[in-house]
Amino acid sequence: LSKGEGALLANEIHPGRNRILAENMERMAFRNVLITKLSPKEIASVYASYFDLVLVDAPCSGEGMFRKYPESISEWSQEQVELCSIRQKEILNDALSCVKPGGYLIYSTCTYSAEENEEIIRWITKNHPFSLVEAPEHIIKVTSGNKQYPDLEFACRRCYPHLYKGEGQFMCCLQKEGTLSENTFNAKIPLKKINNTTLKLLQDSIKNAVNLPLNCLYEYKDKVLVIPENFIKLPPRGITSCGVILGNIENKRFVLHHQFFKAYKALFQNQYETSSAKEANEYLSGLELFLPDSPNGYGVISYNGVPLGGYKASNGRLKNHYPKGLRNHL
Repeated sequence: LSKGEGALLANEIHPGRNRILAENMERMAFRNVLITKLSPKEIASVYASYFDLVLVDAPCSGEGMFRKYPESISEWSQEQVELCSIRQKEILNDALSCVKPGGYLIYSTCTYSAEENEEIIRWITKNHPFSLVEAPEHIIKVTSGNKQYPDLEFACRRCYPHLYKGEGQFMCCLQKEGTLSENTFNAKIPLKKINNTTLKLLQDSIKNAVNLPLNCLYEYKDKVLVIPENFIKLPPRGITSCGVILGNIENKRFVLHHQFFKAYKALFQNQYETSSAKEANEYLSGLELFLPDSPNGYGVISYNGVPLGGYKASNGRLKNHYPKGLRNHL
């Protein structure tokens, strides 16, 4: 994803967690991510046999988080375990249908109960055309199997907090029957192309600082997005974000978005590379930097090759465009 290859649909139906997911993806600056807030059934209706890989981090009884959140112990019950098992199967019925022939499904939980883990895996292989995939050696070394299910240990792995770093977790990879075909994303994007008025404001604002991918610019709500040509097809509803936010109009001028600076660093004519941790921290804290030889206009600052964000240079002063909500405190 970091190289702009492939595409990811990241779905979270819970509004609060969906917002956090979108914020995290924005900071990571992947170009090819679609974030949605859909039910599993809605996803299955749009993406039947579509994905090379589906990851289901299933809602569970949370036994693996008891150490981190002791208060959750009082909320646990055997009834909750059984209800979670039913819900997991409902989600999986939809998720499994989204895997293309020859593709993979990774199932994970943060609980220990076999009803939500090994028994779920047995249910999958009994009722769906999937087989277990042996866990790689580097995973085997840092996880444990369930001795009560010796026939599944090679694929079903557990993390225990008293043995390994982190909290409790279960994971298993399965493969769907069939031959995996190469994915070609060529779906038509059902969004409006950028209009001429907005495009002129954009070009007047950035001058010649950025080589814009004009054929990939779309309008969504009050923002302009950059959506790659080989993007995943879009659902009819439930979109939180897609592609990269280029920016939006504020006070009759176009303002570039932080995500665009990070994701499309290579498009900028002006770039400033620093290897100074002090200077990088000053930028991340919102301070102006001084670079007498810097050409005027927008640019991207990077620390040891990693893009941090944008700036606008004027007579050697680099006005900081790092978002205020993300800034460090010196």
